Amino acid sequence: MKLATWNINGIQKCKRQGALLRWLREQKPDIVAIQKIKVPEDQFPTSRFEREGYFCEAHCGSNDLGVAIISRKKPRLVQKGLPGQEEFGARLLTVDVDGLEFSSIYAPCGKKGDIGPKLKWFECLTAHFMATRSISIQRVLCGDFNVVPDYRTGPAGLSRSSPNYQEDVRDKFKEFLDALSLFDLYTDFRSVNWEDPFAFKGRQGCLKFSRLEYILGTQEIVDWRPKVEIDFDYAIVKNGPFHWVRAPIVTELRE
Repeated sequence: MKLATWNINGIQKCKRQGALLRWLREQKPDIVAIQKIKVPEDQFPTSRFEREGYFCEAHCGSNDLGVAIISRKKPRLVQKGLPGQEEFGARLLTVDVDGLEFSSIYAPCGKKGDIGPKLKWFECLTAHFMATRSISIQRVLCGDFNVVPDYRTGPAGLSRSSPNYQEDVRDKFKEFLDALSLFDLYTDFRSVNWEDPFAFKGRQGCLKFSRLEYILGTQEIVDWRPKVEIDFDYAIVKNGPFHWVRAPIVTELRE
């Protein structure tokens, strides 16, 4: 089974939608989580994905938010929106596909100097999944969590004042992982001397990027021996105060 996540940053943009459709044809993933779709519900391009053989579920909010899931098999909707955090917009969507619970998540970035609401959001996210954890054993939670891991701070070093890097935010994210017994499928099972491939070779040479996206899974997912790759052929690159890249992150679950 091939699963993926992609912060597309605007699904109605011709180039982005075209790239997503080409990628689906080439890679043929089974389930894909999409974040920051930036489209009202009545404008989500469901028919385009149906023509490619995919079912869709979307949770659309303001023009800067929204999450979606596309699946080769018809998904059963489990949850749309994070209870108690509606003011943050459309940031959580969960479906069930043949007993696999799969979530697309777009966590708030937070404001510099005011990370309290972001911490509260993660507390609510933890409480929500704790309350429903007995329902499903096989869980995959993926998306843009807006948390930079300890080992990845960008080529020039991300400002410690960034809400994505502050220690309180990283601690709250770790509490979330520990409470739900979730593993980071990208890093948790690498060898001791592994070289982080989260880099992009482009016109400016090889850049290492601040990482905000994750594919998380329970032990039952780990037992499938997941292999995680970043598809940099479809990367959206930005060189701002720190480098980041939006590209499909793909995991294959193997028996």
